[in-house]
Amino acid sequence: MTPGHDWPINAINEAIRTQGLDYSDPTSILRVAPFIEQMGTWPGGTRKEFWWEREWRHVGSLTFAPANVVALMAAGEAHTELAETISDIPAWQARDVPILDPQWGLERMIATLSRVDAADIGPFPGC
Repeated sequence: MTPGHDWPINAINEAIRTQGLDYSDPTSILRVAPFIEQMGTWPGGTRKEFWWEREWRHVGSLTFAPANVVALMAAGEAHTELAETISDIPAWQARDVPILDPQWGLERMIATLSRVDAADIGPFPGC
């Protein structure tokens, strides 16, 4: 939804317009269109930004070591408990992994990942 750019979504929108609304047609673009979303800002101020929220799926077990973890996600009210819990696990003790809240905005997540103190986030740091 970046004004002035001809993104691939334009081809999908055109396919939707030209094929009509026949959901019973197994070749219809409408069968996949509900799973395609655009990021950006629309007229009227509606925003959808999920660049940092990409989803990867894996069938079966997924094993990784704490050394492979960049950040943890948890509700804000669970951050203290989670930090205390992982600090008691030997493999995590040498790690200082940021804990993010999925409800935070992009700026706060970037600031937390960059180790900026919460008091210094925003237009008036330290206020």
